[in-house]
Amino acid sequence: MFLLAGVCYQISLIAFVFIKEPPRSQPVTESPTTRRDYMALLRHVLRHDTRYRDYLAARLMTEIGLIAGPFYIRFATESLGIPSAEAVSRAIQVSTLGSLLAAMVLGWLSERRGSRLVILIGVVTVVAQPVAALLAGVGSAWLIYAAFAASGVYWATHEAGMLNWIIEYADDSRRAIYFSLTSTFNIVAVASPVLGGIIAERLSYEALFVVALGISLVALVLSLRLIEPRTLQSLEPAVQSAD
Repeated sequence: MFLLAGVCYQISLIAFVFIKEPPRSQPVTESPTTRRDYMALLRHVLRHDTRYRDYLAARLMTEIGLIAGPFYIRFATESLGIPSAEAVSRAIQVSTLGSLLAAMVLGWLSERRGSRLVILIGVVTVVAQPVAALLAGVGSAWLIYAAFAASGVYWATHEAGMLNWIIEYADDSRRAIYFSLTSTFNIVAVASPVLGGIIAERLSYEALFVVALGISLVALVLSLRLIEPRTLQSLEPAVQSAD
């Protein structure tokens, strides 16, 4: 399996060599000339672009809401008593199936209705994960697989929703800046499972799921404030230069 994965990655690496940068729809008329200018522009974006701040807050809370993601499988084997081989194999199956089916539907939905709706669907699946885990703990253990299926659906919404929102909102001259800011703040979300591990160890898996549920509900409220980029009457740069 590892050998086949390595061969596929090498083939993809070769394919990337032949990718050409597409022409810009609008010429970039200005760009920061120094690091200080660039940092000033980043601060200007965060200070004045309220629509992007709403998006950034919703995205961060959504991804922090995945704090319990790595612990569902341990909960299934340690607390629910499901054999490890069975839990892992079925979790992979349902998450992959959920991702494949959702990708086909959500790509079409993003094209027809826009990225905001897809983002909302994704956040709902983030809310559903800890709910399914908590219900599995007090009811039928098989409900834990609903958490894995919801996880697969969420990752299918990520590109069609979160990434497409930035692509549609920011024009050519600002898109790289918005992606850079988003990736920088995403470090907070990447580190959140460490906190999840502390909560699970000091308290319990159930306490961790309650925390994840609370965070994901906040993310849902924030996501409702997002605008659909296609509703904007113009696609001029969302903010001007910091000068």
